[in-house]
Amino acid sequence: MGSTPKEGLIALVGAHLAGVAGLLLAPGPWRERLGRLDAAVLGSVAALLLAAPHWVLFLQTLSHSFTLYDTPQAQFASWPHLVAYALGGAAPGQPMTGVVPIALLMTAVAVLHPGRLRRSGIGLGAAICVAAMALVAFGAIPATLLLRLPLVGNIHQVSLTFLGATVAPLLVVAGVGLAAATREVGAGTPLRTVVAISAGTVLLTMLVPGGPWSAAGLLATAVVFASALAMLAIGVLVANPTASAVLATGAALSAAVFTGGLQIETGVPAMDAVLIQPRPRADLDARSPALRALPPDAPEPYRVAPIEAVMFPGTQAYWGIESVGGPDALRLPAIESLSDAAGVERTAWGWWTVLHTDALARVAPYLDMLNVRYLVARPDQAPAGQPMLSLNAPDLVRVVERPSAWPRAFAVAGVGEHRGVTEFARRLQESSGPFASVDAQDPSAVAAVRGLPRTGAVTPAHRYALTPNSTSFDVETTGSGVAVLAEGYVEDAFDVTLNGQNVAYFRVNHALKGIRIPSAGTWHVVFTYRPNGWATTWLVSVLGMTGVATLVLASTLLRLSVNRH
Repeated sequence: MGSTPKEGLIALVGAHLAGVAGLLLAPGPWRERLGRLDAAVLGSVAALLLAAPHWVLFLQTLSHSFTLYDTPQAQFASWPHLVAYALGGAAPGQPMTGVVPIALLMTAVAVLHPGRLRRSGIGLGAAICVAAMALVAFGAIPATLLLRLPLVGNIHQVSLTFLGATVAPLLVVAGVGLAAATREVGAGTPLRTVVAISAGTVLLTMLVPGGPWSAAGLLATAVVFASALAMLAIGVLVANPTASAVLATGAALSAAVFTGGLQIETGVPAMDAVLIQPRPRADLDARSPALRALPPDAPEPYRVAPIEAVMFPGTQAYWGIESVGGPDALRLPAIESLSDAAGVERTAWGWWTVLHTDALARVAPYLDMLNVRYLVARPDQAPAGQPMLSLNAPDLVRVVERPSAWPRAFAVAGVGEHRGVTEFARRLQESSGPFASVDAQDPSAVAAVRGLPRTGAVTPAHRYALTPNSTSFDVETTGSGVAVLAEGYVEDAFDVTLNGQNVAYFRVNHALKGIRIPSAGTWHVVFTYRPNGWATTWLVSVLGMTGVATLVLASTLLRLSVNRH
């Protein structure tokens, strides 16, 4: 539940409400407006059905996990949020950046042309949407009420989410302002446009860190004002492509590019400190010598874990490395409770667990069970006496190998029992290798392993195939038993086949997935992520697609009928 999905959801809802408001506020007979509203409602229902695989499965996934946002909380915007929003995220010593300052100037033009804003309907609806979301961001709705709203109370960062969501409808309002400005300038009566752009630029510049008369403030004024004039000139050129319009557009664009610094280094430190320039960016996908030492074609999958904060959670995705944690992700309760019981330290952020060198011996069994075969650490933090991978070049980190790591999947002839996570963690701490155990308080798991001995031989799996949504492997057994896969257990979220036949899976080792092996033989096991309701949501999506197509066809036929008469 990071900021981007939340802002997208709020923006989508806001845009929809803006559209509805625009249909009702647009000029014309009320019967015609209500007819448009009927079409909008039908279109909204069709779009909702069309997107069913996304939002239904997202909500279902949330129901099986938890996040830091489960406890309702509301963080409202303050003056610094407004400054950063209005200046496009400008930092001290830098001019305004991004599209928001220009959009605000064009919005000021739209405000000075209320008649055009009113006639556009959708523009007025978008303006209402922007104002409403900004008011929410700054606490117009009391937190006690906001926290009671479904999902909204779990957003936490109400400030950033709602302010970010205003950008899309703000551009609609800015478009109305740009249209009014180009028409006014083309007619030779640009007074209101010039007043709006000038006053807006001055107000924006007064917010610049360092003050309006600093180098950053003066440059910001020039950049924004010139960019606004360039947009205006382009609009005039499109509306009236004459020679004078071409010259005016060229001059405005030249001024905008010049004041923007040409996006290059000038060599003048005072100017380079405030110009918007692209800086060299690190190749985040590049592997260091240590990461290149990890075997790319290992016969079986493995996981890599960092010591301290060497490999920040989530960065392993840059290099296609599997690890045991991610940044602010959905958190599986079983995995998290086992991590805590095993003694893994959790930071104040909650989702971020940290491995310390002096705690590695204590948490080693937990890392073994999760198939952590390698550790990445600074040389002074690497555990002594452990084998390290040889590097072909100097590096700031080392890769420590852990031969004791369990296979990603294995079959075991016997299955033990435990009661609760504490007892399992104790048994895991005392173990000397892979084993399987089910919770005696889990009826489905106990029923699945009934009749099996408490202990038995362990056979590692082989011939793995991993995709974003599936894991498959082969395993040979000399009798009945259980196949264990070291991936997180989620109820009713996977389809499992054993030699092509559908079988049920259950929770084993407190947080992992397991299936019953019926007899001796060679078995091909496939776990595929298929949340409950997967097929149904796609049928609903097809229904929504049909609805959208029907609306488009009906609209086309109606328009042809009107034109014919």
